[in-house]
Amino acid sequence: MSLSPLWRLSTDDLEKIHKATLSILETEGIEFLSDKVIDVFKTNGFKVEDHTVYFTDEQIQKALSTCPSSFTIHARNPQKNVVMGEREAVCSPIYGPPYVIDFEGNLRRSTLADYETLVKLNHVLPSQNLTGFILCDPSDVPADNAHKYMLYSAMTLSDQPFMGSPTKGAQGVEDMMQMAEILFAKDREYLKDHPFSISLINSLTPLRYECHAAEALMEFAKNKQPMLIASLVTGGATGPITLAGILVVQNAEILAGIVLSQLVNPGTPIVYGCASGVMDMRTVIVALGAPEFSKIMRAGVQLGHWYGLPCRGGGCLTESCDIDAQAGYESMGSMLTATELGVDFVQHSIGCVASYMGASFTKFILDDEIIMHCKNQAQKIDLSDSEEGFALDLIREVGKGGEYLTNLHTAMHCRDGFIPEVAYRGGLESWFENGKPSIKDEYKKKGLEFLESYKEPTLDPVVKDALKKIVEQ
Repeated sequence: MSLSPLWRLSTDDLEKIHKATLSILETEGIEFLSDKVIDVFKTNGFKVEDHTVYFTDEQIQKALSTCPSSFTIHARNPQKNVVMGEREAVCSPIYGPPYVIDFEGNLRRSTLADYETLVKLNHVLPSQNLTGFILCDPSDVPADNAHKYMLYSAMTLSDQPFMGSPTKGAQGVEDMMQMAEILFAKDREYLKDHPFSISLINSLTPLRYECHAAEALMEFAKNKQPMLIASLVTGGATGPITLAGILVVQNAEILAGIVLSQLVNPGTPIVYGCASGVMDMRTVIVALGAPEFSKIMRAGVQLGHWYGLPCRGGGCLTESCDIDAQAGYESMGSMLTATELGVDFVQHSIGCVASYMGASFTKFILDDEIIMHCKNQAQKIDLSDSEEGFALDLIREVGKGGEYLTNLHTAMHCRDGFIPEVAYRGGLESWFENGKPSIKDEYKKKGLEFLESYKEPTLDPVVKDALKKIVEQ
């Protein structure tokens, strides 16, 4: 087995994947379980049989040509606008877990109070650029209105951009747009030109889109709100067990969703979403922390960038259920791959335990530090300032056998590097003398400090009341 830890796909490799994908799209097609979606494809001259749509390379290339290579997501605080597509990771937290593990280590079905705590943490953590949608699934609010409660929390407890609501189909999108008109005090046309959210649309692997997701996709496109169109193939379960086969299924599903978005509204911003992995056949659990996950991401992101699209990948992902060594090395592995590849959007960047099943308060803090470490490691050494950076005069001054610790140059630049908030650097003897403090306890302590420092961003009470009325309808 040859080792090439920084491997890149050649143009020939990328064309092979694309050609193999076309063979599936042309002969097997993608099933869309919505009559409204099928009508769109029929109106635009696509080959359709029942609810299966077939695609040609010409149709795919036409859709790709109208997708922007980069775009801005606007926050209610303009200083927190984010640009997607500059090969610098925009980070958002975990998405979709039904359980939380709080700072005391208690496991429970998540509540709205837990959701609000996670929004607040996300708001203050330095690694996070975007508030997620389902940071956890609040079980104590009415299911039909849960999306509005979550949107309200994201809109009021943070002034970052946020992820939108695809969970109730087209109606969930319309609810979000109505709330955004109140939040930004702008009309619908303005919001189309100044997108404020990005929303996750998942295919229904293998080779399908369910009704609500497909119709939400169309409604987001109608309102020109960016979408992360993602495929979550599980090798050996919902897709082939071979990595090349996973790439084909994943690519076919994503391209089909992209085509639909551009038929509805050309120019709708899209992020190509790599989210596939393999199943551990011993436990029948998707192995997010496995090296195969990072390999699929490495290939998928290169493919998405080859298509000219911003790409999603990475995240601090793990199968571990605790803040332990496994959680650390698995999370660091996928996050390092993302930063090295120039992934544009990192969803699930903090908080994941047990393969998406749990949102851990303490792991929010651990993962924040991992991300800052990885982003720093990905930065190129600055070689532009030869006098200050190379320090040639200083090297000559100190000479052979001297020391730099007490030099002014050292004092001026001692904070230039990455300084972790929690990770221990105090030495072996000091660690023993201080009672061998647990790193898990230190992350918990830091998390509580972050929560204590949280201050709700200012928002006109009239706006908050109007948003609350939408939630309570």
